[in-house]
Amino acid sequence: DAAPSEAASSSTTRKVWLDGREIEMACVSRNTIHGAETINGPAMIEEEYTILLIEDGWRVSAMGNGDLNCVRQDREQ
Repeated sequence: DAAPSEAASSSTTRKVWLDGREIEMACVSRNTIHGAETINGPAMIEEEYTILLIEDGWRVSAMGNGDLNCVRQDREQ
């Protein structure tokens, strides 16, 4: 597993209803994700006009150009 990123360590949590049950999920502001940081699901990434839901088993990495790359962890090489 990747080490916790600055974004993950500064995140808050929220209770959400997902798959028929309530879970506590990390909630990260999009503008705190930089460089080669990764966020492991389950998590929410908040932007000004949208929220990205990152499910369990997925990992999001920030790319050099500012885009986010979402990969299923069991498919990483």
